[in-house]
Amino acid sequence: LGKLANRRATRLARLAEAEAEVACELGDVDEYRERRRAERSARREERRSRRDEIDAAVERLVPGDVIRFGTLRLAVLSTSYRKGNLRLRVIDHDAHVSVLDPDDFDEPPARAAALALPEPYDPRNRIFQRQVSSLLRKARLSHRPLPTSRRAAGEADGSGDAPTGAPTAPPSAQDLQVAACPDLERHLAAASERDRLRTQVAEVERRLAEKSSSLTRQFDRIVGLLERWGFVRGWALTERGEVLARVFHETDLLCASVICDGLLDGLDPASLAGLVSMLTYEHRSKEPPPPPWFPSRLVRERATAIDKLARRLGNAELKAGLSATRLPDPTFLALAHAWAAGESLDVVIADEDLSGGDFVRNIKTLIDLLRQVGEVAPEAATRAAARQAVDGLFRGIISASSEVSGADADADGAADALGDA
Repeated sequence: LGKLANRRATRLARLAEAEAEVACELGDVDEYRERRRAERSARREERRSRRDEIDAAVERLVPGDVIRFGTLRLAVLSTSYRKGNLRLRVIDHDAHVSVLDPDDFDEPPARAAALALPEPYDPRNRIFQRQVSSLLRKARLSHRPLPTSRRAAGEADGSGDAPTGAPTAPPSAQDLQVAACPDLERHLAAASERDRLRTQVAEVERRLAEKSSSLTRQFDRIVGLLERWGFVRGWALTERGEVLARVFHETDLLCASVICDGLLDGLDPASLAGLVSMLTYEHRSKEPPPPPWFPSRLVRERATAIDKLARRLGNAELKAGLSATRLPDPTFLALAHAWAAGESLDVVIADEDLSGGDFVRNIKTLIDLLRQVGEVAPEAATRAAARQAVDGLFRGIISASSEVSGADADADGAADALGDA
């Protein structure tokens, strides 16, 4: 949305510059452009009309008709259609035969005489052609179009209705004062740029409106979901909402629900670390994860409850038209529990398909969320257990990697260096 707004502001600034360039003291550049467009359109229409007249005149010709073609007089021997176009086979007074089509004419051909063709009619026979050529030489041509079998008599003899007056010519662009402007071409280029920018601004504003509408609908869906799950009442945060506002995680709504529903209460630090890892770890290998291991019956029950809660939340999100929160993953639970309980690294990852760097990254992500639990959990005992879990996790390779590379260090490099040592 921000990019679109910035693009709109840029286009509007350029549009203002273009509009200033269009202005001319001698007159309206847009009126000049409109007249030029009208003139071009009229010329195109005139060409189309003339083409139609030629096509119609050629179609009216029949064998025996005589036409003028430049300085030549030609007699039509036959007519035929090839690939949808009418073609005329014609002959001149020297008995030369040629083929014409409508594209060969600059003006509509007019019937200047009509020959009585010899019998039998055989336009490809050379004797027949010479006879027609002889008739053509003797024919007297009229100076006005003669009636044809395909033309109404009134049209041929002029008895039909005639236009009462010639149409008035539209005003010309060159009649305007602005046509004499020495910077006219610059004004015209600026006008074209202005039109292009107006189109772009309109498109950006359309997209902004769509985005804003989409964001509004998204916001309403989120607010409705938060109200149904007890995080918002009216326009105020509830106690649950205050917890949610202080949780920063990709599954923050699920994390806040787990905390507020007491699913992390009454646990020892190692068990708490294991359960919270369900919210931070995501199995990404193509191979299926091993069956989860739970250190106690209570942890198993809580893990099951967290999974059910996540599925309920996901269904509610989908029903509201939102993306569903990813489900908790218990794959890392046993490793987090063992490390928080004080086990050594070689024991923790001995039988695991997990590198030291991956282990360090996942533990640091877990520590980050546990620190938040230690701040926002409603129960004091849960906050204390979360802080103790952080202390149990932040040791050995985890602590060393932070000292070696800083808070944003490359965990793989630290793990490998310490492993080699």
